[in-house]
Amino acid sequence: MKKSIKQIQKSLNNNSNIIQSNHYLITHPGLTSFKNQQIISHNQLLNFLQNNPLNSISFLPHIN
Repeated sequence: MKKSIKQIQKSLNNNSNIIQSNHYLITHPGLTSFKNQQIISHNQLLNFLQNNPLNSISFLPHIN
């Protein structure tokens, strides 16, 4: 089931293990279309999480 962006954002807001940022560095892309060391936007992360669980990739906040 596809989650709404609003639901995903609320979930991220409530997760104390997530440091939110405008951009993220993908550290372990798993079986996704993301590349290792790729920088993605917050919106790209939200769109990805609509159809995929949070634990399917590893990422760190990235400061430009």
